[in-house]
Amino acid sequence: MCTITYVMFPKPVWPGFSAVDAYATGSTMQMGGFIEDRQQYFWFSEQFAVSDFQQLGLPMGNEAQKDIACYETLAQMALLFIFSKRFPHQRMRIILPTVSDNTSAESGVNQPFTTSEPLCYFLEKISQLSSILNVDMDTSHISGTDNVEADQLSRWDFQSPLPPKFTNPFRVRISLQDLWMIKSSPSIHPHFIQFKWS
Repeated sequence: MCTITYVMFPKPVWPGFSAVDAYATGSTMQMGGFIEDRQQYFWFSEQFAVSDFQQLGLPMGNEAQKDIACYETLAQMALLFIFSKRFPHQRMRIILPTVSDNTSAESGVNQPFTTSEPLCYFLEKISQLSSILNVDMDTSHISGTDNVEADQLSRWDFQSPLPPKFTNPFRVRISLQDLWMIKSSPSIHPHFIQFKWS
């Protein structure tokens, strides 16, 4: 009689550090964050209006602060997005550890289910993106006072100097369409490789 043994290997955890933050005031929100890998910092800082989300059909309130958990979740999505672009990996599913100072976003990203609107739509989107990219997120809590750099990126005025580690060549621009209109398509890495079809 033949016995088959299946061995389950744990998903590898990406060894770098990443953090995000979102800031809301009036009818605008801004998010910022970074991924650190071997002392290189890939970072983002983007600002959107509540009307940008309403145009997508999302039931966002005009006071952005009331939906801050949604925007913190969107910042986590942005981190996942730039990770996939900057660190393409093999088919094995991996875990991306992140930190957040918003407990609702933290618990939502780790257990992406809620019936509360509009947060449920953001958790649905981050689940889709995670599935397409083959990357799980493991979000831990960080106090707001310790989340200094991500906090600075989420409040950046786009003119003031940033810490030297956040250089312009490593800034990743992200549009709301990039994040919300998730598309699955093949890509070539590195991008300069060319194929000749015969």
